[in-house]
Amino acid sequence: RPSSARAPASVEPPASAPSRWTIAAASLIWIVSIGAPLALFASALERWGSIPRVLSLDRDAWWSSLGVASIAGGAAVLIALASWQALVAGGRATRRVAIVSIGLLTLAGLAPGVLIGSAIARLGTLAPIDLAGVAPSLAHLARFGFVAALAGCWLAATEPAHARDIRAIDGVSTPRRWLGAVGPWALAPLAPVALVVALLAFHEIETAVLLTPPGRGNLARKLLDQLHFQRTEELSAACIVLGIASLALATPILAWALRKRS
Repeated sequence: RPSSARAPASVEPPASAPSRWTIAAASLIWIVSIGAPLALFASALERWGSIPRVLSLDRDAWWSSLGVASIAGGAAVLIALASWQALVAGGRATRRVAIVSIGLLTLAGLAPGVLIGSAIARLGTLAPIDLAGVAPSLAHLARFGFVAALAGCWLAATEPAHARDIRAIDGVSTPRRWLGAVGPWALAPLAPVALVVALLAFHEIETAVLLTPPGRGNLARKLLDQLHFQRTEELSAACIVLGIASLALATPILAWALRKRS
């Protein structure tokens, strides 16, 4: 007589906790990339009062660089969304244009920053409108837009099956309807894209030196001037602020990664 008992359902094994070597390796990367430079700059600082003084004197450069980085990060989200939608919801011609555009952005990302800056500066002299105000942001997108475009490719390749089915059933034809079909799942991966591109734009120096208009502050150019004129006190103070900001970003990410593996 055949047994009527059902076969036990397969149970996935629980995720293994991170080993000591994994924690040590992750901590070592964190210490070498952030902790060691921060300690070196702190040892070169003669007066801790230089930190608030640098922030006060160079606040225009800090705010200007943050503004340009924010624009680049916001535009990166649009590039990722456009690449994603074109690859999964567009027609054949749209997908071909998207693939070519992604390839061109990748090639631009491999080009030296001096060439990108010179090309945009030349474009500014030929354009019928003044591009001085947006030239740094355009240069950052030309250099780092490929990060957002490749992120859009990854999002298209890993889109959940249920979101793809809903989009096909609803016949999504506009970006707004498409974003509504994919749901909140689309928003979570876009935050790291914006953060990465914004951080790359914040510290980029080659095009910033060429394209920042006179009279507008730029942190990368300010740091380059301090290095050139050997103003080690101001340079160390500014780098300590950058190191502390890096700690504020890296510590939660490291804790989240270790907790996810546990």
